[in-house]
Amino acid sequence: MFPLEPTQSQNIAVTLTLPVNAKIGDYFAYLEAHPVMKDKTGTRIGVAAAVKLYFTVVPSNIFQAIYHRIHSFFTLYAPWTWIVLVMIIAATVITIFRRIFRFQIRISKK
Repeated sequence: MFPLEPTQSQNIAVTLTLPVNAKIGDYFAYLEAHPVMKDKTGTRIGVAAAVKLYFTVVPSNIFQAIYHRIHSFFTLYAPWTWIVLVMIIAATVITIFRRIFRFQIRISKK
C-alpha cells in the first residue's frame, strides 16, 4: 500500500500464482485500485481505477501439450470424433478376433 498524489503514478509488480490444475488457455483479469480510508469518520467517495490483465496458461511439458491438443480436438469435433474412434476400435477388435478364431457357418441340405 502506498499513497499517491493526484498527478503521481507508481509502477508495481504483480505476481499471479495459479493452481497446479489450472486449465490451459487464454484468460483475463481486472486489477482494481481504490482508496483506503484509515479514518472511518470521513466522507467516502466511490472511486476506483482498473486495468485489464491478459495472460495465457501454457503446458509445462510436452506430455501436457500433447494431451491438451488431443483433448481440444475431441472436444471441438464431438460427437464425430468419438464415433470414428469407436468404429476404429470395433474394426480392430473384429480383425484381431477373426485372426485368432476361425469358424465357418454353413447351411446344407440333407
